[in-house]
Amino acid sequence: ATADDWRARNLVTVAGLGLYFAANAERRQLGAAVARRLGLPTVQAAAATGLEVLTILVGGLLLGVGLSWLAVRLVFRKVDPLPHTEPDALLRFDLSVVVACAVAALVTAVFVTWVVEWRTVRVSLPELLRRAG
Repeated sequence: ATADDWRARNLVTVAGLGLYFAANAERRQLGAAVARRLGLPTVQAAAATGLEVLTILVGGLLLGVGLSWLAVRLVFRKVDPLPHTEPDALLRFDLSVVVACAVAALVTAVFVTWVVEWRTVRVSLPELLRRAG
């Protein structure tokens, strides 16, 4: 895959997260405002959001790695024209790519959490209740 392919996939992932959080923005803002009013520390709210984002990204990463590994196992023997001769298989499990994806997921989770929390804590509870009513 080329660098442009990777960029496109990353943009689609971040756009999907953005849509997910945009769909729940009003509910999230109201819940965060009520939780702040009840004394929930901002750090705990941010940690909960970070855990939610990280769960989504790691779940996608594990599903993608698992399905790609399964696809290679199921198809490779049928695609290899000379299965009993050298050189070794070209399709290998590359741990460095998986680690790079995991690091990218962590960085994305931190960034998305920061954006979501920044947008969530800006609105006051009375303003949210006026808008909802």
